[in-house]
Parts: sequence; structure tokens; C-alpha cells
Amino acid sequence: MVTEFRLPELGENIEAGDVLKVLVAVGDVIKADQPVLELETDKATIEVPSPMGGTVKSLHVKDGQKLKVGGLILTLENGAAKPTTAKKAPAAEARPIGETKPDAKAPSGTTAGKEEVPIEAEATRLPAAPPPPLPAPLREVPAPPPAESPRVAAAASPSVRRLARELGVNINEVSGTGPHGRISEEDVKGYVKMLMTRPAAPQTGALVPATSLPDFSRWGEIERQPMKGVRRKTAQHLAYAWSTIPHVTH
Repeated sequence: MVTEFRLPELGENIEAGDVLKVLVAVGDVIKADQPVLELETDKATIEVPSPMGGTVKSLHVKDGQKLKVGGLILTLENGAAKPTTAKKAPAAEARPIGETKPDAKAPSGTTAGKEEVPIEAEATRLPAAPPPPLPAPLREVPAPPPAESPRVAAAASPSVRRLARELGVNINEVSGTGPHGRISEEDVKGYVKMLMTRPAAPQTGALVPATSLPDFSRWGEIERQPMKGVRRKTAQHLAYAWSTIPHVTH
């Protein structure tokens, strides 16, 4: 019998990991719960055990490979799942058909296992009334569309409008304090001051653009290794923090 062993669920929000080391080889005889490989996730390094025993027929992973949940790890020959002991349910007490267990609290003169019903109550028992009909569903009437209010031009002099254009302010968004809501130069300057003191919304944009690194080979031999596991996740969070949190010294 040939059985496939795939990577099981490792935890919440863990979809893949990096294979650090394969602990078995083709032809090895393994037992149930024996570790078969070391896997590094974004949170920790763990050993993945095999839930069954048998002879390793073929391996489908290698060191340094990225393995997703559900990916095929190895194939076992004559693999049998780890036996589980099931508890037997207690057997029911055998009794002859038609015989009921006598009730110790039943009064004398009554038959055990049967309920006495007065004849008068049984004769006056009426059939249950049918349930009342459900009310008809109310038809939802669509609300009328809101009427568009006519746009009214802001009350301001040409000089005030020119000042608003020079400062890059929409004159229709400024509240006037003059008679009949007329906008003055002080209203425009106060609106600009309010915009400048308002806290900026948090940015959710891209990270800081990468810059070119110097040529490290001038100082000797170098070795490049891919960033993985906890280091990769730490670098992502640090880059996000540098791009969104203002760095101020005083």
C-alpha cells in the first residue's frame, strides 16, 4: 500500500514555510510521529512529524525549498495510519420484549411503566388549534430620490476670490462671517490656517524606494543568502514603520 504524506495545517495565518533540512532519505523505515523535516515559518522553526509509519519510497522536497500547506512531502510504502483506540459503549441491559423496569416509587395497584389518565380528562380533551396564519409581508416602497439643491455662488468680492485662487482654496468651502454670509479676506486666511493646523491623515502608500548598495566585493569575498522566515517578516515591518512613522528629533 502506497500512502502520500502532505504538509498539514501549521497554525493560524501560516500558509507556507522554508524547508531547512530533510531528516529522512529514500529507503529509510520510519515510525509514526517520527520527524521527517525541519520547517521555518514566519514565527518559528518546527519539526514536522509523520502521522504514519512505513518505508520511504520517494521524496518530493529538498533543502531550501519553499513548501506550502498541502504540498506533497514524501510517499510511504506499506504505510499504515497510527491506530486509535476507541472506547466501547456500555452494552444495554437485555430485557424481554414488553417488559418494563419496575418503578420503586410507583404506588401499589398501578401498572409500572404506564401513565394513568382519568377518563373525564381524556373525554374532554380537545384537538389543538391550528397556528394563526402569518401576516402578509409588507411591500417595501422605494424612497424618492433627494432633490438636487441649486448651487449658489459664494458671496465674495473679486479681490477675495483672487486671494483664494492664489492660496489654492475653494471659495465655496469657506464659511463667511460678514452680513448675509459674505466672505472676507480674514475668512479665507482663517480657513487656510485651519487646514495647515489639521493633523495629516496616516499614509498607507508604498514603502521607501530601495537604494543601490555599494560594491562590497572591494573589501573581500562576499556570500549572498536569501532572507527568509522571521528575518523577512521583521524587514517588512521595519520598512513599513520607516515609511509611515515620522522620525523627528528635538
